[in-house]
Amino acid sequence: MIKFADIHTHINFGVDDGSRSLEESICMMDALYEEGARIAFATHHYGIRNKELDPEAAARRVEILRRIAEDRYENFLIFPGCEIYYRPGIVEELKSGRAPCLAGSRYVLIEFDPAAKTEKIIKGVRDCMVNGYRPVVAHADKIYGFLYEPEDLQKIINAGGYVQINAACLADNADDYIWAKEQVLAGRVHFIASDCHRMEWRPPEIREGACSLVKIAGREKD
Repeated sequence: MIKFADIHTHINFGVDDGSRSLEESICMMDALYEEGARIAFATHHYGIRNKELDPEAAARRVEILRRIAEDRYENFLIFPGCEIYYRPGIVEELKSGRAPCLAGSRYVLIEFDPAAKTEKIIKGVRDCMVNGYRPVVAHADKIYGFLYEPEDLQKIINAGGYVQINAACLADNADDYIWAKEQVLAGRVHFIASDCHRMEWRPPEIREGACSLVKIAGREKD
């Protein structure tokens, strides 16, 4: 079985529109582990989409999940992070530590409005870069401009950004499978992730997309 890291999940409980309880979080972790994940980042929404967030409470709950994973599974690591909604000045939230980078690194998962223009995304990427952060553009497959002008993804990469797409779009029957495959082959994708929210809504499924990625890359294994 392919083993991998999932850099974009909403397994943290009661902090955003993802998991609603500790029990649901455990079910989601069970599912991710069964899918082949051995590292998962708990990336709750941060910013305008989650104004009521208590960052300290979110951090404590990630630690609870980390300890449960340590006791419950063989080799499954849970790391903190967030999916930060970009706006001018948001870098200050990163500097203060209220918005956590991925596992305490300088990599940060950045979300943009689906209707955001490429120019705005490039500006956000450069804003992060000049302040010493490495921005990963979250679920680029949901940004309209990239769907219609996929070459613009290269502009993001040229500006110093990384590109994440959701694993679901690499499933064989996905509506945007051809688009996703073309971006992988063009070298415009750095990460795939589940972006899982709940068991019944945007569930923790990533293995099919990961296997598809391996096939597309021409490295199919047993």
